[in-house]
Amino acid sequence: MITSIFLDANVLVSVIMNEYPKATFSAKVISLAQDFRFKVYTSPHALSICHYFGEKAFGRNHAYNKVAMLTTKLHITSHLSKHVDLIYDNSKIEDFEDGLQYFSALDAKCKAIITYNTKDFYFSEIPIFIPKDFLLQDAQSRKNNG
Repeated sequence: MITSIFLDANVLVSVIMNEYPKATFSAKVISLAQDFRFKVYTSPHALSICHYFGEKAFGRNHAYNKVAMLTTKLHITSHLSKHVDLIYDNSKIEDFEDGLQYFSALDAKCKAIITYNTKDFYFSEIPIFIPKDFLLQDAQSRKNNG
């Protein structure tokens, strides 16, 4: 069975910006895109955030190359006009960007969102993990099933 997961922008940014120790765990989660058990998603908006931070820190070419590399590994969700409506219809959602990421993940049928800002997704009806905790859960699951 393939499990679809969604990576929030801050997970990707931690790798592009080489934020130790976050980048270590984030890179391991991104590498799950090469594992047949997972389908790893992110959104166009998350990629634009990555490009922004990468460009500010390292220049346009570096940012472009890093984001291009991510797009070869990850599946990209859609942002649809209905997501905007869903955000405004849900009074629990206070942060527009988090709402976009959330509904984008749901449309892709993701079973979890991986982020360093778990509290931002307090409204989520699917599990939210930091990268390290997701990796630990996956390792425990494999141990129990293998």
